[in-house]
Amino acid sequence: MKKILGLLIGVLILHGASNPFATTQAQALGAIQQWLADFMQAKQYQRFFLYPPTSDLPSSLDDYPTYGTSCPKDQPHCHKITTLLLSAYGEFYKDYQVQAKGMCLGIIKPSSALEKGFCLKDFTEPRFEDTPKQGIRLIKLAMLRFIPPTLTSQAQHKPVVLEFRIVSEERFYLYRFREFKGWWRSDYYDFYDQLRDDPKDPYKYPLEAVTNQLLEHFKTMPRIFAFKGEALQNSIDYLEGTPYTLVRSTPKPHSKLGDLVCLSILHQQQIIGRSLCLEGYQQGGFAHQGDLLKLEFSRQYSNILQKLTITLKLQKGQFWLDRLSGQTLRTDTQTGVSELLESPLFYDQNQEDFKHRAPISFKKFTQMWQKNQPR
Repeated sequence: MKKILGLLIGVLILHGASNPFATTQAQALGAIQQWLADFMQAKQYQRFFLYPPTSDLPSSLDDYPTYGTSCPKDQPHCHKITTLLLSAYGEFYKDYQVQAKGMCLGIIKPSSALEKGFCLKDFTEPRFEDTPKQGIRLIKLAMLRFIPPTLTSQAQHKPVVLEFRIVSEERFYLYRFREFKGWWRSDYYDFYDQLRDDPKDPYKYPLEAVTNQLLEHFKTMPRIFAFKGEALQNSIDYLEGTPYTLVRSTPKPHSKLGDLVCLSILHQQQIIGRSLCLEGYQQGGFAHQGDLLKLEFSRQYSNILQKLTITLKLQKGQFWLDRLSGQTLRTDTQTGVSELLESPLFYDQNQEDFKHRAPISFKKFTQMWQKNQPR
């Protein structure tokens, strides 16, 4: 079966600063395909096919997507090394029908050693996609999840994306696991979002820890809230038997500032208070831990990142304002290191309690917020 070249090859190169790797692509691909055959126990199938063929590998490194880092300041003319992520996938047949698919990812280290990244059953056609420029450097690995045929249904595929945070030329950590409902990629489930699910531990799941069992665990992980962005909704989550839905929307620009992002909380399909909207901010999102829920707005100008965080506490089925804080960070474009310039605290309920002031409900806060927004 002839495949489109872009779907056949899952290769990514990350540049660092030393000598080039010596392991050839063909040798590495052969080893990765052997890992895949062993992982899938290929002998139990009547026949199988592994992709891509060696002939489809690009002959020049210039043909690969690259992520670059600058040389150290004390070595402005350093020689660059290359860290290569290379993948293979396969189809496994019984009775002339595809019964299973699989993929494996390998890492060619700067030392030229080939190390196993991970293998997954019923995931196929891996390819790397570009990620938008932001404060976090990411690898985006797009694949298809294969749903085997049954007696009453044909085989199906669902697009999925695994994103990994690039920590160094050799270390990558899971950032997001997203599955789309259909080929149009409008509706999706974020089964894992590091900023949402593990905000204090960005290095919890290294690339090598990815398994089918881990991805299934994310799908069944108990959560407090359901997340919804635009027309996008995660699997329904419950708290005290009642769903809370978190909504992110980006209405069309209607002001001179252009950007506008809104965050809302729905309870039993009814919005609590009013939507919180900020003009001039490009990003909005949610994070939670225990009974604390954070609504986060951010905007970036050149190398300056500004954040506004509204922290709510859920008590007996009602949200109360816990903290209102901000952050301004400056990122060094050469090293990627961020420096905290200021972190103003506008409101802290602990301090208000000390002053014997009544707490502010989220509904009342949204009303106060709207009154203070420019018209």
